[in-house]
Amino acid sequence: MVVESKALDDAKSSLNYQWIIFSLLSSSHLLMAMCYYSWGPLAPTLKGVLDISNSQFGYIISLMYLAMVVVSAPSGFLVDHYGVKRMLFLSCFLVGSGMSLLAAKPSYTILVATALLMGIGYGMINQITTKGFVYWFEAKKRGTVMGIKQMGVTIGGSLIGIYIPFFSLYMGWRHAVLVLGLIVVAVSLICLGLYKEKPTEDIDLDQAGDTANSKLQKTSLREVMMEPKLVLATILASLLAFCQACLTSFLVLYAKENFIINNIAAGSMLTIAMVGGTFGRIILGMVSDRMLKGDRAIPLAIIGLIGVLSSFPLLFIESNTALWILYIIAAFLGISFMGWNSLAMVLVAEMVGSDKVGSVLGIVFMAAWGAMVAGPALFGRLVDMGGYAAAWLMVMILSGLACAGFLFMARHYKPQS
Repeated sequence: MVVESKALDDAKSSLNYQWIIFSLLSSSHLLMAMCYYSWGPLAPTLKGVLDISNSQFGYIISLMYLAMVVVSAPSGFLVDHYGVKRMLFLSCFLVGSGMSLLAAKPSYTILVATALLMGIGYGMINQITTKGFVYWFEAKKRGTVMGIKQMGVTIGGSLIGIYIPFFSLYMGWRHAVLVLGLIVVAVSLICLGLYKEKPTEDIDLDQAGDTANSKLQKTSLREVMMEPKLVLATILASLLAFCQACLTSFLVLYAKENFIINNIAAGSMLTIAMVGGTFGRIILGMVSDRMLKGDRAIPLAIIGLIGVLSSFPLLFIESNTALWILYIIAAFLGISFMGWNSLAMVLVAEMVGSDKVGSVLGIVFMAAWGAMVAGPALFGRLVDMGGYAAAWLMVMILSGLACAGFLFMARHYKPQS
């Protein structure tokens, strides 16, 4: 009886500790997302202080994405070998250190070092948090907690659009950056102290049922990745990722340089885009599940169409346009270019089944991050050569291609029952 009572107490303790784990993983990702998305609000200041071109600034963002691409695959093996606790500490510490370094005497070399540190650290976090949730949460809860955690990414992006302009007014941009960086470093130490690798007692970690009717489960990983539908999904996801990187890197700078608004109003456009992305993920996910009976391709095509329609006004919009109109455009840009991630992940997962979903998603998102490397650099280059209209035209065309591609896929992709 004593043994049974102790086992029951351990199980209850593990259930309670789930939410400490959830808080550690989610808050870490949210704060790191604030650092990750800080480049947009900081763009006008950094360009002015360092006297650099749009192309040079775009290269910095691309360098960060390149670091994420390089680290994404090996970091998965490191998480398996060293555990979530150590890698979560390392990931947070690198991002926080990079953000703090940016507060030093600014130079292009400092920007390069910051981009590398933040790219390496942020490139690990999805693998780390996913493994942590698998250890600590049963299958029936994982979808919910992962969804909430992913909302933290766009919420973090929303907060940074307010934090940087507002606190820069009161303490200067370097102090604002330093405070955020030190908070993330402090969180890394908290995680090192509080995080536990596994529950002391099993929490009925039942596995979700495989989509056994997926023929791809019985083939090798190489054969899976050569499946035409999966190749197409990877290309289309990369197109939207390219557009996302352009939006988050240049929206604030574009607003500040082209409209009669202050830094806070320009930063608020990124905040509104992030909020739009948050609601887009929820609403389009519900449409996919309930109204379209699990069809993922049609909502993704709608996302591409929204991207086309919201990018089009930016080709000719006047500098004295009312702020509320700019906010509406930013919201729809966010719904499109910040709202595609979750549905794309589900689309790929349901194609391959749960047996290979981790490996396949890793490869798919390596391609997507690769597109993010090219996006800011090419966008900035087009701005320097032909102005923002040329750059937004490129985004509109790519979004249109994604829309057409997902419509094509809708005719061939059948949702798993």
